[in-house]
Amino acid sequence: PTFPPMKIARIVSLATILLLLGCNGVGVTGIGPSVSGRVVDADTSASISGATLTIAGRMGTSNVNGGYFLPEVPKGTHVLKVTAPGYNEFTQELVIDHGVANNTVRLTK
Repeated sequence: PTFPPMKIARIVSLATILLLLGCNGVGVTGIGPSVSGRVVDADTSASISGATLTIAGRMGTSNVNGGYFLPEVPKGTHVLKVTAPGYNEFTQELVIDHGVANNTVRLTK
């Protein structure tokens, strides 16, 4: 079928909005609370990249600057677990209500 130009523009706009929101066909991501921050060395404050972070079934990895972002963490009290080669395992209890930002994790050797 042939669509008028205005209808095509609306379809493209809607598709763009859904892509920006992260729609994956099953649901829209990025709506629930999130946990974010940095992973650093406790002694030197140097960023630790490649650390594995898990909380409430969500998993992520710290980036080159030690930054991490864990989206859609269910509300409630959960344990954040962080591991990195050469460092001791770190655990922290977090109460997730509206999300947690700027949470600095300091790993020890």
